[in-house]
This record gives sequence, structure tokens and C-alpha cells, in this order.
Amino acid sequence: KQAKNTDPENPLFLALSSYLLMSQNRDIAQLDQIFSLINYEESNYPLPFILKAHFLEEKEEWENAIKVWEKLVAFEPNNLSGIAGIAFNNYQLGKISVGNIYAKKALEDYPYYIKLLPYKE
Repeated sequence: KQAKNTDPENPLFLALSSYLLMSQNRDIAQLDQIFSLINYEESNYPLPFILKAHFLEEKEEWENAIKVWEKLVAFEPNNLSGIAGIAFNNYQLGKISVGNIYAKKALEDYPYYIKLLPYKE
């Protein structure tokens, strides 16, 4: 009954919908459409940012993924996923020095964060 009353424009509802479609390897156009419905400036949740950034990484849209991760870090400055995401995507773009700055910040607090272990000095 609660699910029936969920606002279809709710960022968590849209994020969950996108996650379900991503897990089923659905059409990218459908996912693009769902992600375009999320108003990130009004979202009070990190999940929509995280899923959108991972979706962009799957499409190898590194610059766009960085923008989403940066929005997440602006929203939650100590968000490990966001900081690591910025590092990872900068590495993908060959921006090693920028990636190192963010990786160092993430690894200071979480020295065994698996996504960044290959970049640990």
C-alpha cells in the first residue's frame, strides 16, 4: 500500500527505479530518461547522485561522472563514494595529479577502500 502512494517524482523512487533497470541491463535510453527526471538540486539523498555517477561511468562518460560526484561532495563533503569517484574518474581521464589529491583525501580516513587501493602510494 505504501508503494502505491509514492510520489513518482521522488528522487529515491526514481533512483530505485533506475537501479532496478540497471541491474536488468535495460535500454540505456530508458535509464537516461529516468535520470533526467531527478532534480538533483532539490534532492536530500545521496543515492540518486551515486547511481547516476555509476551509470555515467558504465558509459565511460568520465567528465559527466565527475560533475555528478562533485555535486554529491558539495552536498555531503565527507562522502567517501563521492571523493573516491572524483579520484577514479580523473584517473580514467589521465589526470593523475588531480586523482591523487582526491585519492589521498579518501585514503586518509579509509586506508583500505578497495576502489582506490590500486592508486595508493
